[in-house]
Amino acid sequence: MERGKRVQHILMEIAQARERVRQQKPLIHEITSPVTMNDCANITLALGASPIMAEEIREVADVVKQAKALLLNMGILKKERLRAMYCAAEVAIEQHIPIVLDPVGVGSTLWRTTEIRAFLQTIPVSIIKGNSSELYCLLETTHAGTKGVDAQDEMQLEPSFWQEGAAYLHATLGVTGKNDVVADATGTIFLQNGCATLPYVTGTGCMIGALAAAYSSVATPFIATAAAIMSMSIVGEQAVGCGPGSLHATLCDGIYSLDKDSFFQYGQITTPMKV
Repeated sequence: MERGKRVQHILMEIAQARERVRQQKPLIHEITSPVTMNDCANITLALGASPIMAEEIREVADVVKQAKALLLNMGILKKERLRAMYCAAEVAIEQHIPIVLDPVGVGSTLWRTTEIRAFLQTIPVSIIKGNSSELYCLLETTHAGTKGVDAQDEMQLEPSFWQEGAAYLHATLGVTGKNDVVADATGTIFLQNGCATLPYVTGTGCMIGALAAAYSSVATPFIATAAAIMSMSIVGEQAVGCGPGSLHATLCDGIYSLDKDSFFQYGQITTPMKV
């Protein structure tokens, strides 16, 4: 498929996914960081899906059975929350619903890195969303030097690196940063919308994970990941002049207002290789 036609096809699928979420109102089970739990719930609602955030080990299985997708955000990682994630993921696999993993802060400590890598060796996930240093850490056998949840360096890596990494992890990768990347085993695209103010608002990365989970209930992992990143970036771009405080509220308003035409009008994609 020609590069231009491929981009238009991706935009069409993203637009269709936006409409399906609004129409179907899928229930999304989100086990996420207490720091950003409210943000994830609100952005999920703004998109048109319905969040539920059970993490008590005695009820997570029952909740997953009702859901259309599962988000696992490893921000504030504790043993009991990790146990709940394993339980939820096992039921999600049985129910054939997508799992979105946000490996927040992987590489920052040995325990966190070991647990997240062990989780991925045990649980097949559909989407892994993180910044470039987090995902680089997952693809390296040595400690990648991440100091926290924000990327310390903007990694200028070849598209083939992310494609091969996606194949290795058997998942679609959503790499956020100055250069947003979506990759699976078949190829890589760059998403070129963006907002320099987003890093000044706590939880925007977690919110992208929540959007990816909602979109994954109605679209392929690749389209869901692209839709989530592009949705947040387009809305951020349009919040020109907002400081961090007002931007926080504007993001939910913008996601709520996104329609299928928004992606064709504002979405920017390049395809550095055949996908």
